[in-house]
Amino acid sequence: MMRAKIESYLKRAEELQNIVKNGPVKKKELADDDRGRKNSKDNKDDDESGDPERKRIMQKFEGAIIIDAKITFDDVVGLEQAKEALKEAVILPVKFPQLFHGKRKPWAGILLYGPPGTGKSYLAKAVATECKSTFISVSSSDLLSKWLGDSEKSVKYLFEVAREKPPCIVFIDEIDALCGQRNDTESESSRRVKTEFLVQINGVGTDNSGVLVLAATNVPWTLDTAIRRRFEKRIYLPLPEMNERAGIFKSHLGSGTYHTIKDHEWMELAQKAEKYSGADIAVVCREALLRPIRRLSSATHFKKVQNPKPDGPHQLWLPCSPGDPGAVELTLDNIKSDELCEPPVTMSDMLAALLTQKPTVHEKDLIKFQKFTEEYGQEGAIVTDPQVSFADVIGLEQAKEALKEAVILPVKFPHLFQGKRKPWAGILLYGPPGTGKSYLAKAIATECKNTFISVSSSDLLSKWLGESEKGVKGLFEVAREKQPCIVFIDEIDALCGQRNDTESESSRRVKTEFLVQMQGVGTDNSGVLVLAATNIPWALDTAIRRRFEKRIYIPLPEVNERAAMFKTHLGNSTYHTIKDHEWMQLAQRAEHYSGADIAVVCREALLRPIRRLTSATHFKRISNRNPDGPRQLWLACSPGDPDAVELSLDNIKSEELCEPPVTMPDMVAALSTQKPTVAESDLFKQKKFTEEFGQEGS
Repeated sequence: MMRAKIESYLKRAEELQNIVKNGPVKKKELADDDRGRKNSKDNKDDDESGDPERKRIMQKFEGAIIIDAKITFDDVVGLEQAKEALKEAVILPVKFPQLFHGKRKPWAGILLYGPPGTGKSYLAKAVATECKSTFISVSSSDLLSKWLGDSEKSVKYLFEVAREKPPCIVFIDEIDALCGQRNDTESESSRRVKTEFLVQINGVGTDNSGVLVLAATNVPWTLDTAIRRRFEKRIYLPLPEMNERAGIFKSHLGSGTYHTIKDHEWMELAQKAEKYSGADIAVVCREALLRPIRRLSSATHFKKVQNPKPDGPHQLWLPCSPGDPGAVELTLDNIKSDELCEPPVTMSDMLAALLTQKPTVHEKDLIKFQKFTEEYGQEGAIVTDPQVSFADVIGLEQAKEALKEAVILPVKFPHLFQGKRKPWAGILLYGPPGTGKSYLAKAIATECKNTFISVSSSDLLSKWLGESEKGVKGLFEVAREKQPCIVFIDEIDALCGQRNDTESESSRRVKTEFLVQMQGVGTDNSGVLVLAATNIPWALDTAIRRRFEKRIYIPLPEVNERAAMFKTHLGNSTYHTIKDHEWMQLAQRAEHYSGADIAVVCREALLRPIRRLTSATHFKRISNRNPDGPRQLWLACSPGDPDAVELSLDNIKSEELCEPPVTMPDMVAALSTQKPTVAESDLFKQKKFTEEFGQEGS
């Protein structure tokens, strides 16, 4: 049995070596391999016995794909801002792909947040119908498992399925249950799930270009800071306004329902239902619909009325008061089913139902939502491109110099790093979220010319006793065989958090094995560099923190760096009218913004001209600046412009549409929607950690 386990472990190590040597397997090769497996009995047996858990989990996510939810945007009452944002993220990039190039890319992560019952999940179902893309709907219960390591693997396999089916939308309802704030009392398993989610949504070595992550939560303030930042756009779904409430009442009562409510009475109901959510109004309407049915069961008199429908009996029995003309003493049992008239829903029924259903959203929760929106805005962070170099990294000169010293110089001048002068064996990048730690690691992957292995906790952890430690050991064995080699571990705090009395023995053994392998007796790590990143360095185990010989603080950018970031993130190929001196004005306005915050400001500014296109009513002809394509294009304009023609976007061919310019007002407006995502308290903790432990070893 032990021999079989060892052989299985060695087989996995060999597969990891092949990946390092040959790179990731292409989709076509995977497809060919799958066909080969189907034609080979031996291979089929290997697949079933090799990793049946992976097959089971992948099949579960295949079953979570929604083809048609039969709900459209037209069925969603109100929520115009949310619908426009989702059209922008999903529909426009498909219809006008030439507008979404370079730095202007569709959002990769959208968070819908707001009080319960405001339509977040319902809106997601409408997206499933409208998007014409693969739509995978999951909840935390689909991903979480009681077995060690299974939850992280489920997150990883979910994204694998999504990447295999681009364009793909992954919807995660109640994401706060999966990705709450990290703290000292949470379990190691919970921490690792968050880490895997971070790695998959914005990790090194993954291509998420065709994947949009859509999530919903009622408690956005409980989300982990780094995960909240990964959602590039955040949309607040508030309680419905008065006109929307009137529309919701009308919609939930149904156009086919027999009622006597007059047009002006819908607005009266809406006024009485202040602070009711859409779900609250749905309950009121359900109660009102049942009240006439209850009256039927206690009715003692009925009268004959004309059947309004051409089918069925000419006359029907309708319940009435004993004193009504034509009233006959009857009970419901004496009336045939097809001769019973549906009793109407009245205004009195609606008012009585309103009294039984109180608003379910508390005032204190609304204050929390307002505070969250004011503090963090409705925008999030950008997902960076995987192919970057040091030249693409703005600022961070100390970090770049340290990494050049640790990675590039030892390869270029190995004779200088002998004896006591050795390159660093462990480097920890730490700092607030969004300052460029993972981005810098991606630049190293491009620059280093060494073997570069990027791993997360799910790659190392297993539910089987002893397998996680073997995974750590196997990782370092592969790295030593392929030296010079860099091992990058993002969000290392999830794998190597502080030891305490409540953690499991398995978690403790993984940390011990990591310590032994990183700087143990009898191992040769001379050609191995361990590079790690974390937003919360104070959460690291003390002994593991000491193993990182160099610690580099990645701070918020200075004003000159912010100006350069604005320029870079807008892109050289973007058509804009911003003057040189205005970049510094933007940088001064963006004090305390991280690089990721600035990236989102630019993304928002890039999309504002596109939004104007969707509402444009007039266009004019202009010459095409590009020699390729049509000689004249349509440019959106004001109705009073010379040569303005009344048109809508639907009437213009994709190749004849002119890209509208980004203006300084677009940039300023985008800045007002995006607040700094790094809290003052977090900056204080980072400063205190740096003062206490410095940026060098122990």
